[in-house]
Amino acid sequence: MASRTASRGWPRSRLLGLITTLVLLMSHPGSARPPCAGDCDGEGSVSVDELVRGVNIALGSVDVDQCGILDDDHDGHVGVNELVVAVNNALDGCPSFVGSFQAYAQLDGGQTATVAISVASDGHADATLTIIEVAATALHAGGIAASVSASGSVDLDTGTFSISGSFVSNGQTVPFSFSGSLPRPGKPGSITIQIGDKVYTGSYGAPATPTPTATPMVSGTLHHVTVGQPNLPFDPEYIEINPGDTVEWTWVGGPHSVRSTFPSMPGVPNCSADGRFDSLAKASGTFRFTFTAPGTYEYDCGVPGHCENFESGIIVVRGTPTPTRTATPTNTPTVAIPTVTPTPATIGGVSTAMLGVFSGTAQNQFGGSFPIRLQIAVDDGVVHVTELQTVVGNVLGGGTFTMTVGSPTHLSYQFGTPAQMVTLVVDLAASGHVTGTYTTGSVGMGTFTITFDVTREGGS
Repeated sequence: MASRTASRGWPRSRLLGLITTLVLLMSHPGSARPPCAGDCDGEGSVSVDELVRGVNIALGSVDVDQCGILDDDHDGHVGVNELVVAVNNALDGCPSFVGSFQAYAQLDGGQTATVAISVASDGHADATLTIIEVAATALHAGGIAASVSASGSVDLDTGTFSISGSFVSNGQTVPFSFSGSLPRPGKPGSITIQIGDKVYTGSYGAPATPTPTATPMVSGTLHHVTVGQPNLPFDPEYIEINPGDTVEWTWVGGPHSVRSTFPSMPGVPNCSADGRFDSLAKASGTFRFTFTAPGTYEYDCGVPGHCENFESGIIVVRGTPTPTRTATPTNTPTVAIPTVTPTPATIGGVSTAMLGVFSGTAQNQFGGSFPIRLQIAVDDGVVHVTELQTVVGNVLGGGTFTMTVGSPTHLSYQFGTPAQMVTLVVDLAASGHVTGTYTTGSVGMGTFTITFDVTREGGS
């Protein structure tokens, strides 16, 4: 027996000395966590008695069946490396790698990647990769370039993981993968994101820039919002403040979080974090953020499924917003819009009765109505529909849609993957009178539909 112990590198005197040290260090038992190496009784922590049992198993005086979870390689013995893992779990607490994690990485061209990882108790991991095309301003929503799913596995002892998937872009299949280690108390973890042949390094939690301090100085009025009340997580859900004011959220239940999001369609939360601020999920305490620039700021709860069930809020900072860039450039057609005749001519295959600037109303599937303005134009033979800014923002997300001409009176647009699809259909109802349907759908958020009815400005 002595030769067996010596071959494993730990003499009896050293093992017993380790136990004495641990007794002095562990004056408080660990908090309850999922079972881990060294947790012989499965109650969620590793005690001194369990470490003593592990040492005796390593010495051969106790059968390995008395703490089978120590035998990580299933060889019927407990070695030095396996004891070291148990000691670390006793000192640091059992790692809890079951649950939800979120990481961010800055991509090329101003894009941002968000990775949401959900780990099951058997180590299976599901993940969602969301790529935001551009950052948002108070007047313009950043576009989602891709939102796709992946799966893989996590080592529940170490937190190391390997997750992979693919999506289709411009007719090509693009593979992507995540690897690294999940964070645990005192250790931030790591994540490497590979998309095609590009490799990026990410971090867990909210993006690093900008990061509000935990308790910022209040330069203006302090406004209070309650988080976690039954059936009303944010109270109030809408407030108006002045530049320089601070909002303080106070938790009365949880877990919930407060994170800023991109602008949404009226009545439908966006549920995509823009990185301006993020409290991360918790069940008590407070979080503050000071708003310095006029504009409309939307936020939600980042706990999976909460925003989708309309846990969101709006803060309006009074004043005139000054965007960092123009919200939506207006395309000026290079050809004049001809006067409609009884037999309309066509330009670029489109009836001239469909060309020009149109305004009217749009309605979402929940019955909400709001103004909308569109410009339909032909530029060098390419047909565009451009959404123009209104007093309430962009209904269709802003930007310009390159249309496919189905007939002189029917235009259509479609872009995306099965996980994230956007369509726009425009029809000529009468001379100078256009109707249409805008649909956006994505995995986890369902499908949202907006219909609109607009008339050409200045007459038909």
